[in-house]
Amino acid sequence: MYKEIVMSKKKISVIHGPNLNLLGEREPEHYGSMTLKDINSMLKDRSSELSIEIDIFQSNSEAEIIEKIQSLTVTSLSSILLPSRIVQSLSEIVLLPKK
Repeated sequence: MYKEIVMSKKKISVIHGPNLNLLGEREPEHYGSMTLKDINSMLKDRSSELSIEIDIFQSNSEAEIIEKIQSLTVTSLSSILLPSRIVQSLSEIVLLPKK
């Protein structure tokens, strides 16, 4: 007689922008020694602890980043991390749900 409640798994999309693939290699005295691989590993571990599905994407191409953002569905819980340098370029993007 009990109804089973099925909760959909929360999903977060993390988008790393241009040059973040060089973290830990380029100017470590300024940006630190942690690599993008280290950061992604920490994100995956923490999301697993919280039962959150995570999608991680990195590109040095603004066009690829825009394509990725537009591919996200409005119905999914998505956090988008963007470097401030390209936020202005992305300000006119309209996110539409997938059909």
